[in-house]
Amino acid sequence: MRVGLYGIYGTYNFGCEAIVRGAVNFIRKNFGECDIIYFSYSYEFDRKALGDLDIKIVPLENKRTFIVRAINKSLSIMHCEKRLFTIPFKKIIDQIDIIFSIGGDIYTIPAYLRKREKYPYYNHLVNFCDEAISRGKKVVVYGASVGPFGKYTILRKILDSTKDIY
Repeated sequence: MRVGLYGIYGTYNFGCEAIVRGAVNFIRKNFGECDIIYFSYSYEFDRKALGDLDIKIVPLENKRTFIVRAINKSLSIMHCEKRLFTIPFKKIIDQIDIIFSIGGDIYTIPAYLRKREKYPYYNHLVNFCDEAISRGKKVVVYGASVGPFGKYTILRKILDSTKDIY
């Protein structure tokens, strides 16, 4: 089995590093022998910080071209719950059997946005997890603050689908 870790922008603080280390420990304890792949936006830093772990670290590049940014801005104005990806999501999804969505406040919608009748809230990780699920991959939300999430219906759907993982 190949387990992917994705969600944080790097292990630049002890909390993010602890989430990765805790996830690796949890996976090894509960899933047995498997390949763990951590997808990193801060490859050189993370490689040094996590060098003692028996995991594969894969560098990611966030490609935000002008056209993609313009399309995503239009989708934001229209209050769409999806955007075009700026990460190589297919590269990630094709390499794993199960994805651990890791991070801190990644599934929390700020109160100032929830108070509005409509808000242009978007979370790329929710979009990524939704895509992974639609491609038949299992998703585990790990080490994350969850909620409140207001009217963000895609997030509710993802969280409901993760309940049968463990």
